[in-house]
Parts: sequence; C-alpha cells; structure tokens
Amino acid sequence: MNTAEVMQWLKDHSSATIKNVLSNHGAPESLMGVKIGDMKTLMKLTGKDHVLALELYRTGISDAQYYAGLIADPKKMDGNELRYWADHASWHMISDYSVAWNAAESTAGQECALEWIDSNSELLLSAGWYTLAYRTQLNIPIDKDLYLSLIGRVRETLQQAPNRARYSMNNFLITTGAADPAFTDACKKAAADIGEVHVDLGKTSCEVPQVVTYIDKAIARGSYTKKKKTVKC
Repeated sequence: MNTAEVMQWLKDHSSATIKNVLSNHGAPESLMGVKIGDMKTLMKLTGKDHVLALELYRTGISDAQYYAGLIADPKKMDGNELRYWADHASWHMISDYSVAWNAAESTAGQECALEWIDSNSELLLSAGWYTLAYRTQLNIPIDKDLYLSLIGRVRETLQQAPNRARYSMNNFLITTGAADPAFTDACKKAAADIGEVHVDLGKTSCEVPQVVTYIDKAIARGSYTKKKKTVKC
C-alpha cells in the first residue's frame, strides 16, 4: 500500500467516538479517530515499511503519525530523522509513543533524548523522558551512573517541570524502577522525596500513577523485569 491508500484506509476506519475520547485527552482537531486495534489489522496489509512510515509521519495527522511509529524501522533512523519526528509530533500521544518507541530502539536515541530533556518544550521533554524510560525495558546495555544521575534530576526538578513533563518524569521513575533492580530503591526514594505529583490530564478520569505502588505491582507481575525485543505495542 502507498501513502494515499493508507490515509484512505484510516479515514474509512475512523470513528467519531474514538475521536471524541482522544480529543478529551488532548488530541488535535486533525485527528481522524482510528482504533489502535484496527491499526494492527492494517499492519497485516502493509507490514513493516520504513519508507511508508516516513511519508505517513510527514502528513502531520495524528493517526498517520501513530501508525508510522508502529511500522518504522528504528535501526534505520538517525539523529536527524528522530529530531524531525520529535519536533513535528502533533501531540503528546505521538511524542510519548511513536517518537519515543523508535528513539529508544535507535542507536541515536539516547543522545537525542538527553538533548530533549534539556528543552523548554513540553512535547520534547516528554519524548525524552519516555525514550529514556523505554530503554531500560530493552535488552541493551544501560549506563548505571547516567541513570542514577537522571533519577536524581527527576527528584530535584519534577515539581517545577511543565505539566505533561511531570507525568513523563513520574513514568520514568516507575518504568526504570521496575525494569532494573539496580534502580528500584533510588526511584522509590526519589518518589518519596518528590511527594504528590499533580498533572492536568484534561477532560479525563485519568490519575497520575503512584510510583512505589506501580513499581511493586509491575515487579510482582514480572511484566517489566523481563527484557523486551521491542517496546512498541
């Protein structure tokens, strides 16, 4: 399938109900409203297609950008392409998933993420912290000293960070603390020092997850400590 055919497929499978739900979470008006489950069906038609992914992402349409994240090949993404994706994410769902998934699995991802967390942009900050979190779930070497310093940075700066960045930094503590025993205690201690985290999550019933509770539950399930080949889902 080419870009036009995929865009038509997405349009044909759009839902006003899904669009309304995602709009309440902060999605832009250009959103079509396609279920993630339907996108998995589409993947059977396109397969993984990196060139198609790049073209879809450049449409700027949220559904196409999310789908692009699913079918892109992160091993083919250099720093320039990752930065383009991060700079042109249509909203936080794209920065947190499509961008961060592929950055986490790219050789240039850590470098980009460390740049993004120095940004003043909410979406770049979010992409950076999610990328760094996802990397701890993959079967790749993790720099212990770097991550301990990042945990300390979250402890010292989370409460002063922009709205969505606070959520992403909180998620970083949960994911990192559950994914690697080397960081569990440090993440729990950081969360205790930070205290309650408040984030405006729009017109939703969502709440900010409590770090220690979620780490303990994830470890008990074994859902994080098992390293993954991919963080895409």
